[in-house]
Amino acid sequence: MTGRNLPMMNRERLIVWIERLSLAVLLFLLVIIPIHNFNVEWLMGGVLVLVSLRIIAATLVKRLILPWSRLHWIVLAFLAFCLVQLLPLPFSAPPWSFGHSFDGLPVDPARWSYLTVDRQATVEAVLRLALLVAIFVLVPILVRSPGRLRLLVNWLTGVGFSIAILMILNRFSPPNQPLLGGAWPLGFYFRRLEYPGLLEMIFPLPVAMVFARGARRDQVILYGFAGVVIGVVVATAVTQGSLMVLIAELVAFGLLSASGRRPSRSLSPRRARIGRLLNTIGVTVFIAGLLAGVVWTATRPISQEISKDVEEELRGLMAIEGQPVQRAEHARLVMWKNSLQMFAEHPLVGVGWGAFATGYARYDTAPGFRRLRAAHNDYVQLLAETGLIGGALLVLFLIALVRLSRCGWASPSPFGRSVALGASLGCFGILVHGLVDFYLQSMANAFIFAVLVAVLVVVRQLDAHYGAGRDRQDTVRR
Repeated sequence: MTGRNLPMMNRERLIVWIERLSLAVLLFLLVIIPIHNFNVEWLMGGVLVLVSLRIIAATLVKRLILPWSRLHWIVLAFLAFCLVQLLPLPFSAPPWSFGHSFDGLPVDPARWSYLTVDRQATVEAVLRLALLVAIFVLVPILVRSPGRLRLLVNWLTGVGFSIAILMILNRFSPPNQPLLGGAWPLGFYFRRLEYPGLLEMIFPLPVAMVFARGARRDQVILYGFAGVVIGVVVATAVTQGSLMVLIAELVAFGLLSASGRRPSRSLSPRRARIGRLLNTIGVTVFIAGLLAGVVWTATRPISQEISKDVEEELRGLMAIEGQPVQRAEHARLVMWKNSLQMFAEHPLVGVGWGAFATGYARYDTAPGFRRLRAAHNDYVQLLAETGLIGGALLVLFLIALVRLSRCGWASPSPFGRSVALGASLGCFGILVHGLVDFYLQSMANAFIFAVLVAVLVVVRQLDAHYGAGRDRQDTVRR
């Protein structure tokens, strides 16, 4: 039976169920991907289900609503460029490319006509990127009302809070019997090094909901408590860059809140003073909770971890200057130097998206065999893998992201403003951490990043549709 033959009442009911099922699949992915991020099967299956449901819904309503922005064009252009790296091109390899292929037997450079040095790695990376682009396109289609957006924010906060609680419990378990060590049922695997980046992105959401007044009164304490718990785990994470990101997010939030605060003409001076006093008390309690949680849950001094990192980077700096130093190849500065040398020899198109580990072997100065899969700097690695073309698209992406964020900060709705502030600061945090680490190369973290960027698109489209009065429409609509 086709959409034309279905009675109107049954068709509308079916569309409602498809919308609800699609939203349920998205929420399921937000739970399953963070705890199963070593492969793409779950995300691929979820994307296929969502696309199928959207096709059925579009057939029934005889139209396809596709929210679009400049960011969509930029990410599609980047995806197209990565696909070009996989195509056999009808000309010889340029002189600044490798003289042989690392993913096969040595061949004559004149016959090597691929821009990537590792086709299999690039295929896998392009597949992951395509799935993330699909999520970026699908989220604004599924979240088309303030109620659904509030549900999504609550769900993200709940996922972050749950992971943070599990990580705190894991710290207090015996060293030889970790609570979350090893494999879980159904193939789930706990890896504590992956979760600080995810929590860095979620942390600003509850903070913004509380202090930017996007939360309802009965939810303020819940959001505040979730923010404290998530912040404590981020501050005491194994990677010291997380503490830097947490401070950067809080400072950026304070600056944006101060610059965007508008005096309300409807409030009397007395009520305005009471509001400022309550806000000051809330900030004080929040900071005190963070400090108390850090003191309670930190299993080793943070200063000790920072000094160890500084010592390692000093060894790397000495090695770059030509001084003999042991184990300097593990320093980030040495990795960046070698990666930039790779970029210098492949300046236009790089060695191939996802092919960093294969290409780096030629420049690695460490003795013995070592496969380094990341440069510990997302921007340096992107230049090495995609060259100036990828770097230019990254700059365009960041500019478009800032513009989209500013549109959200100017939302007439306190809820929309809070969500945009939290989502943009979450993106800001992981992008800052990308200067010294590679969290965005984790499927779970990249998935949450794509969802947060899509949330900014949702805020803009809700502002355009509902306007200033959309908080009164805060219900789940089909």
